[in-house]
Amino acid sequence: MSQTTITNIDIPFSRLVGIIFKFIIASIPAMLFAYFVFAAVSAVLFMIFGGVLIGSGALENWMESLGNPGQIDSSPAELPEPAAETAAETAN
Repeated sequence: MSQTTITNIDIPFSRLVGIIFKFIIASIPAMLFAYFVFAAVSAVLFMIFGGVLIGSGALENWMESLGNPGQIDSSPAELPEPAAETAAETAN
C-alpha cells in the first residue's frame, strides 16, 4: 500500500458556496429529528418526575422562594394622590 499526500485543493468559490448550501439544506431534517427526540425525552421525564414535584409541594415551595414571578396580582394598582395645586400654579 502506498501513501498519498494531498498538497492543494483548487475549488472555485461558487462551487464551495454550493457545497455549503447543500450542507445547510441537508442539516434541516437532522435538526428536526433532534428536536423531536429532545421533546419526546423531555415529555417522558416530565411525566415521570413532574408528578413527583407537583404532588410533593416542592414546585410550590420553589415558586414561593422566587417570589411568585408568574403570579399576576389582580388587585387594582394604587395610584399616588395628585399633588395639591398651589395658588401660584392656578394663577398661571
